[in-house]
Amino acid sequence: MANNIVHLERAERGKKPRLFFVDWNLGNKCHYACSYCPEHLHDGSWLGAPLEKCLDFVTWVNRIAANNQLRPHFHFSGGEPTLYRNFTKLVRTIVENDLGSISMVSNGARPASWWEKNAGYFAVITLSYHIENAYFERFAKVAGVCARDTNLHINVPAHIDHFDECQSVLTKLLEANPSASGVLKPILPDFREPMIPYSQEQMEILKTQFRPPVRSEKQKEREELPLIATYESGEKLQQSAAKILARGENGFKGYECWAGLESMAVMMGGAIFRAVCRVNGPLGHINEPLPEPPSAPITCPKDQCTCLTDIKIRKYVRQQAAAE
Repeated sequence: MANNIVHLERAERGKKPRLFFVDWNLGNKCHYACSYCPEHLHDGSWLGAPLEKCLDFVTWVNRIAANNQLRPHFHFSGGEPTLYRNFTKLVRTIVENDLGSISMVSNGARPASWWEKNAGYFAVITLSYHIENAYFERFAKVAGVCARDTNLHINVPAHIDHFDECQSVLTKLLEANPSASGVLKPILPDFREPMIPYSQEQMEILKTQFRPPVRSEKQKEREELPLIATYESGEKLQQSAAKILARGENGFKGYECWAGLESMAVMMGGAIFRAVCRVNGPLGHINEPLPEPPSAPITCPKDQCTCLTDIKIRKYVRQQAAAE
């Protein structure tokens, strides 16, 4: 019998509460149009909600998180989130008023001067190096600023036609920034199964091509903690969502999932869901009166959990959930 994961949750840090994690698509305007990215994620058709609606949503999330003894964390994505017209105001309002910690995934295309002013607001910045469009020298300069001012993670989507170059780029960026973590990231075309048909050799590289950071104690206080996976054998291992995906350990159908209890997602267009996978349908819309939040976990109906953000949501085998 396979040694499957039976319990997955975020690690704890002392007495600090776990995260209420909000994955927030601020709009679909982007500098790039990568071949593996669906058009609706970069065509500029959704430019985000008005700032006042965004701040109402932040207040709503804070109330839910407090009721569940969790702390809010807002993770911004797009498109390219830094192109949202009120991005700097939204970021500074959240951080300066202690309404939550923040992170984002960005293509790093903004000039280094922008990052000099704003990188320090973020707990974590994920920079994605897209081999078809990125300029290495500019990206490397931005990565240096982010690695200095906050915790940096570098994703390099593993383009099958440029696999060796992607691997080389990741190595160079991590050698230049020892405090950064990084991973060669498997690509799901249009972010759906099946995965790109990598060779067996490439798959082995994807399973192991992760570099943990060498961070200071101050940086460690900011970083997102790893996942703790408990297996059928009873073994507990620190894992990342990317490693779980690459190893094919992402099948949680029938598990109890805490989507909506420790997570929320604002999708492109403004609809609010429990998670990025949109399980159980929309809860409401960011431009409308905000709904009553979920009060119980859901039973996962999907064969595989393919979103790195959703993989991180707390999950149990149903029998274990009932026992607890």
